[in-house]
This record gives sequence, C-alpha cells and structure tokens, in this order.
Amino acid sequence: MILPGLSGSFLLMLMGNYVLLLVDSVNALYDSLSEILRGDFSNIYSDVRIKYLKVLSVFTLGSITGLISLSKILGYLLSKFNQLCNSIIFGFIIGSLGVIWPWKSALSVENEYKIVRYLPDYNHETFYAFIFILIGIAIVIFLSSYEKSRKFGLIGKNIDYSFSKKYFSEKFKKKIWIVIFKL
Repeated sequence: MILPGLSGSFLLMLMGNYVLLLVDSVNALYDSLSEILRGDFSNIYSDVRIKYLKVLSVFTLGSITGLISLSKILGYLLSKFNQLCNSIIFGFIIGSLGVIWPWKSALSVENEYKIVRYLPDYNHETFYAFIFILIGIAIVIFLSSYEKSRKFGLIGKNIDYSFSKKYFSEKFKKKIWIVIFKL
C-alpha cells in the first residue's frame, strides 16, 4: 500500500477480482505446497490449479513491479510537488472513508444490494470511536509541534548539532572511553 486510502485490496474489490486473486489463487498455492510436503504429487498437474497458480504468479510479478516503479515515481513527485501530492493523497484518504466507515447497512431491494448510510445510535461504542479519533488527532498535532520545537528550538534557531564533528568529538569521545574503561 503505497497510497493511503487506495490499497490493493480495495482496488481488487472494486474490479471484482478479490476472490480470484486473494482467495482461490492463494488456496491453490497452499494446497499445492501442502501436497508437495506430504509427498502427494497426484493433483499438482490439475488444469484448474495450474490456471490459479499462473494468475497468482502474474499478479505477484505485477505487484512487485508496480510497487517498485510507483514508489520511485511517488518519491520523485513528492520531492518536486510536495504540497500538491500531499493534498492528493489526503483526498484519497478522505474519499475512501465512505467505503470503510462503520455506520452503514446493506439492504436487499429486488435482488440488488444498496448501501444505506445512517447516523449511529449514540452508545458507548460510538463514544469510544469518537474519543479515539480525537486522541489520534491530538497525537498528530503534538508530534508535529514537537518536531518543530526540536528542529528550530524555542527561540527560532536551528539546534540540530547531533551530526557535527565538533559535537561528536567533544561529547561522545568521553562517553566512549568511560564505557571502554568500565568494561
């Protein structure tokens, strides 16, 4: 999952291939490996199983290729267009909330399924969900402000000296020698 809110499983469900790739093909691989380990080679050359293993092989190769190429492309885009890319990724996350949001129910209307969203009953589970959402927001805000305070200090000067030669030679040489002599 390189892009949050746009996971591979979500795309497979949208295309209708989730069961084929992540259930049937994985089961065929598991069955083949378990039969090989037991020494039973009778069902390995089954046409259906070979078809599923081919599908899984192509899917795995495509996933690895896509992961590597998309991470390179995304790294380049983030280095050149950071704010725009972060806005698009945030849009993916917000857009996918409607699919994974917990307060919905499926209704069957004349052999068709329709998703109906509704406001939840305000019980303890809903209260806990909102509390954890607020805790998550507070943690993100705290970590962001903590990073800024460590990077720029309280008076606005950059205080990140941890990798300079002078800091290393003065601070850590003494500690290293003390540790060596204590051993």
